[in-house]
Amino acid sequence: MQTSNCNVHVNINESLYEFFMRNLKRILPKDLPNFFQSSDDNYFEKIDHRDFWDEIRVPSLAITVLLKERSSFKKAEKILNTEPWMFHHKIERTDSKGTIRIGQQKFYTLNNHLPCCSISPVEESSLERLRLVIFTKNFPESVHVYRLLTGKEGDCIKSDFCLFNITPYLQIAIKQCHPAVVLYNLPYLSVSFYLNTGFVLPLLPSSKSDCDGNKIVLIDTDSHDSGWSSEETRSLSSTTSSRLSSSYYSLPSSISHKRGKRLKDRHSAEIMYGLLQ
Repeated sequence: MQTSNCNVHVNINESLYEFFMRNLKRILPKDLPNFFQSSDDNYFEKIDHRDFWDEIRVPSLAITVLLKERSSFKKAEKILNTEPWMFHHKIERTDSKGTIRIGQQKFYTLNNHLPCCSISPVEESSLERLRLVIFTKNFPESVHVYRLLTGKEGDCIKSDFCLFNITPYLQIAIKQCHPAVVLYNLPYLSVSFYLNTGFVLPLLPSSKSDCDGNKIVLIDTDSHDSGWSSEETRSLSSTTSSRLSSSYYSLPSSISHKRGKRLKDRHSAEIMYGLLQ
């Protein structure tokens, strides 16, 4: 893949970068620019490996690859259903009565240190691209933060979903997470933004993370140095939470949180939640 000159990059700790990219490239379009970078940042910390079977735990960052259904999609779908990929969870969207399924998206994982990945079909006339999905518990605040970081208004297609078109091949999506889901951050991963830090920093609640704790790296476009600051500036004003559409999450009945250990049972144990009024 060619290197991207985009002003947004995903940084992955060097101990996981090769493993992740080797497997991710198998489902990526060959002509897609590379938006990932290896990082030797020692600030990263370990994730707690305890199991939480009474909770639905989902990484706060995910990657969705938009593929043309006739050519690439079926091949990628087959790859994601073979080792070392493991089914992690799925999101199903239903109608207002909760009786008719109108959409489904499956997410797969390599281990609990890396973002989940999914694929989504697009029309043959559309571009194949990569979408960085940021799950949030603070939808209005998160949308505001990423408007500042990307310098774009964003398209809030739904009350719980906002899309930022960064380049023709890269999107950032903000998705409100279901209240029953427990999000956890990925300390081995951060997202870099190249921008005018002097203008943006005073408007951000933090210069090291977004409002959900996802690590961000601010790089000044003038000096090309890190724009990190130890001070936290003003907090974003509180806003009314957006109305969520009805959905339910499904997890495998047994998921290991340790790298390399396989699922004991690939059958999913569905957990249904009441419709949000």
